[in-house]
Amino acid sequence: MISTNCKLKLVAIICFIFISISGFIAYANPAKGYELSIYDSTPLITWILIFASITGGLIIIVHQIYTQEYKKVIFG
Repeated sequence: MISTNCKLKLVAIICFIFISISGFIAYANPAKGYELSIYDSTPLITWILIFASITGGLIIIVHQIYTQEYKKVIFG
C-alpha cells in the first residue's frame, strides 16, 4: 500500500508536469496578430491542464489542513 505522503508527492509531480505541458502548448501556439480574446486563441487542452493542476494543488492544501500534517514538519 502506498503511503499518503507518497500519494501527495505523486499528485504534486503530476501537477508540475501538467503545468509544464500547458506552458509548452501555449508557447507553441502564439497569437497570430491582434486577437479579440486571448482566451479564445489559447488551445482548450492548455486550460484543462491548468485547471487540473490548480485542483491538484487545492487537494494537497485541503488534505494538509484537514490532517494537520503541516505542523509536524520541522523547517531549517
